[in-house]
Amino acid sequence: MITKKYKNNDIVTIKLSSGEEIITRVIEDNDNTMTISKPIALVVTPKGAAMTQFMMMQDMNTTNELSKNHVVLITMANKTASDQYIKTTTGIQPVSSMPDPASKIVT
Repeated sequence: MITKKYKNNDIVTIKLSSGEEIITRVIEDNDNTMTISKPIALVVTPKGAAMTQFMMMQDMNTTNELSKNHVVLITMANKTASDQYIKTTTGIQPVSSMPDPASKIVT
């Protein structure tokens, strides 16, 4: 059972029982569900890791309720992934982010 609570606007990465990994912004964290915003799937491409919309037909301006029954692990996203998520979902490059060629994510 997942017991740690995440705060509103935390950017987390979630490993689902299906094997998929998503990065998303937390809106609300409850005992059995988590309300999330703008989930992005992490995929491996020939050029390296990339981010793509988790559900292709989804309206990215709505929130989603994720049942924790389908979650294997939730953790805070690392700085590189978090910065890239912000850039991907808002178009804004965080000031604090510095390009690091060793941890490049393709978008």
